[in-house]
This record gives sequence, structure tokens and C-alpha cells, in this order.
Amino acid sequence: MIYDHISNIDRYRGMGDIYEGLLFLQTLTQEIADGQYTISDRAKAGISTYTTKVINESGYETHDQMIDIQFLIKGEEKIKCRQRCELKSNTAYNAEKDFTLYHDDLEESVEVSLGNGYFPILFDNDAHMPQICMDEPIEVKKVVVKVCK
Repeated sequence: MIYDHISNIDRYRGMGDIYEGLLFLQTLTQEIADGQYTISDRAKAGISTYTTKVINESGYETHDQMIDIQFLIKGEEKIKCRQRCELKSNTAYNAEKDFTLYHDDLEESVEVSLGNGYFPILFDNDAHMPQICMDEPIEVKKVVVKVCK
């Protein structure tokens, strides 16, 4: 996982479509409509508005074919992160949607904050549980950039 601030994206200039995804994030305003956006042949973005959760009952997720860049246009949330090898899957890999879900009874995790310009880049070994509220549930607007590996 890479965790950084949008003001530092020039550090990623050599990362191809990941860099293109980060450049896309810089163009966004709160007025952009929810939906799907094409960034390049190997990168797309999904924008959605939702209410954060105290507990994300879906658990952790990983992706085999895509790298995630998650960024909040409005609001704040936490993402809990673990290494894939520390978890046991509770669903078979869904190739159509490119995810495996995991549940974990342990409370240990790394938490990163989204909002205020911060983003994580999540690779296939980065199990992540998004949409967790900071203090109490609030409405957020989020973009998830999916980059083909």
C-alpha cells in the first residue's frame, strides 16, 4: 500500500496508468455526477455518494486484477488494512467483479484516513475494509480508480 497526499502526485510520474488516475483525481469537484468514467484503456473511475458505516459487514476485500486508488471528494472516512496472507477468505474469488471477501475476528489493523486530499494505492496483497466512519456516519462522495495490473 502507498498512502500519500494529492499534492505529491509528481512522485508517481513513472507509474503509467496509476499516475493518470492520480491526475484525474486533481480535476474533480464535488459537483461531478456519480457514475463511471474512463481515464485510459487500462484505468477507469467509479464515483459514488454513500453514508459511512460504524461497521462494514462485508469485511475486508482484495483484488487480483486491479489496483485501487481511493479518494474522497467530500467528507472523511477510515479504511482498515491488513495483509491478505493474514486473513481467511469467506467467499470464493469473484472473477467478474475481481474481489475476494474476508472476515477477521481480530481488531488489529492499520487504519488510514481518507479525505483532505489523502489517498491510498491498494495492491493485490492489501486487504482493505473501506467506508468506516471517523466518529459517526456521514455522507461522503468517493472516487475509486481501478487500474489494470
